[in-house]
Amino acid sequence: MKLKSLNCKNCNSPLREVDGKLHCDVCGSSFDIEMSAEAQQIEQIHKSIENSRENIEADKRALEEFHRVKEEAQIERERRIREDIEAKMRETRKKAFRSTMIKTGVTIGICIAIVAVMVIVLKNTQPEGKKKATTTTTEEKNYRLIPAVITGDSAFVEELSGKVVDMIKKDHEGSVYESTDDTLYIWNLSADPYIEEYYLLTREDRNYLYMLVAMPMIGKDNGNPEGEDREMVGYVFAYVEDVLVGKDGKLAYDEDGIQTTGSSQYNFMWHADFDRKFLIDEVIGGMEKDPEKPYVAQEFTV
Repeated sequence: MKLKSLNCKNCNSPLREVDGKLHCDVCGSSFDIEMSAEAQQIEQIHKSIENSRENIEADKRALEEFHRVKEEAQIERERRIREDIEAKMRETRKKAFRSTMIKTGVTIGICIAIVAVMVIVLKNTQPEGKKKATTTTTEEKNYRLIPAVITGDSAFVEELSGKVVDMIKKDHEGSVYESTDDTLYIWNLSADPYIEEYYLLTREDRNYLYMLVAMPMIGKDNGNPEGEDREMVGYVFAYVEDVLVGKDGKLAYDEDGIQTTGSSQYNFMWHADFDRKFLIDEVIGGMEKDPEKPYVAQEFTV
């Protein structure tokens, strides 16, 4: 292959390349490097490939940014939907709670008024000689009961247990809720509540009868309608105070009504404790360790 020498057109001296041009060290002349048509075509192809690569990278970045923005928007929409649902549920429960408190206050006021009227009437109509005879002394009441006395009175147990179950069932006709960071479960009763255990708590001057009510529940994940349902059992304590054997030899209790209670993790929005042992340990255990006057707890079933 024959090499072509490059010499200066002015002085015929050898040329050398400097910064993309041919330079003569003798006369100082400079000349542009002439590229062949083939070289120019190759250079254009390289530039076209480089431009295409830059365009592809730009399109890729734009597509990634589009998907990122779209995903963030979807997450924000889901967050707002969840917050709206939780806010509506909280407001519904608050309204129900306020309504219950108002009704309870009105009922208590009416009861107090009725009792006051009855007391006044009795005082005015009762003969003077018999007023003192109506006072019942503590010695006439039998506070140191045993479970056998209660289990032996089947009519009392059946009547009281029926009232407790009906009350719990009515209180849980609607849904109850358990909210976590990832899910929002909506719980409903899947079967009738039932009394699992009885606790008789006694001391010299007072008796309590506690009933551990079990509530079979089924939960649906509101955040994932296609998810599997969860089955759990919620618990709450119902109780009556001042249970005793009256003068007629029959069991009686405070007629003010049946009350419910839960542990420190009980919340009126959820309406249930899902930790049975924790509930028993705190409620019954707390009665046994009453700092003023501890109770004796006796567990039994019917």
